[in-house]
Amino acid sequence: MSTATNKLFAEQLFNNKVVLVTGGGTGIGKGISQLFGCYGAMVVIASRKQAVLDATVAELSEQGISCCGYACDIRDYAAVEQMLSRVLAELGRLDVVVNNAGIVYRGTVEDTTL
Repeated sequence: MSTATNKLFAEQLFNNKVVLVTGGGTGIGKGISQLFGCYGAMVVIASRKQAVLDATVAELSEQGISCCGYACDIRDYAAVEQMLSRVLAELGRLDVVVNNAGIVYRGTVEDTTL
């Protein structure tokens, strides 16, 4: 187990769980991915950039974390559906989703829709 974890939770709290972290290749999302992995989860990392995914998956794998990465732009609904279909087909389940990815649209408040 990584030194990033503590005794607050059981070591294998997420054993046999599949956790998807959007924006999981860098920053806070990477930290979230690492912690879920340290607690036994199979971590699925989604990010727009394949190179970022490859580096993060390699780093976490070296720490003994079971993980994989899918390139996906969450602004594209069809791409998200395709990614989820792949996750379910390849891993058989999805137990937890952490929607960490951020989206920035530039414009005025008046021109922005929900």
